[in-house]
Amino acid sequence: GLALATSISSIFIAITLLEILRKKIGGIDGKILLVNALKIGLATIIMGIFILLTRNHVSNFVKFLGVGIGSIGIYTIMVITLQCRAGIKLYQNLLKRLKHFKGSGLDS
Repeated sequence: GLALATSISSIFIAITLLEILRKKIGGIDGKILLVNALKIGLATIIMGIFILLTRNHVSNFVKFLGVGIGSIGIYTIMVITLQCRAGIKLYQNLLKRLKHFKGSGLDS
C-alpha cells in the first residue's frame, strides 16, 4: 500500500514539474519524452520478467550477483535495441567516467 502510494505520488509530482518546466521554457518536446519513457518502461518490464524467471533457480548469493548482472545486461541490450536516447547517453557518460577513473591512477 505504502509503496504504491509513493509511486503514484512520485508520478504525479513528475508530471506536475514537467508541466511547470514546459510553461517556463516554452516547450520540452513532450512527444520525444513520452516515447523515451515508454521505451524505458518496456526495457524495465523485460528486465523484471528476467528477474522473475530466474529468481527461484539459483542460491541466494549467486542469485544476487547473477540476476543483478543479468538484469543490467538485459536492460542495456533493450535500451540499445530500442534506441532510447536517454539510456544511451547515460551509458556513454558512465563509460566516459570509468575511462577517466582508470586513467587517473586511482585504480591501482
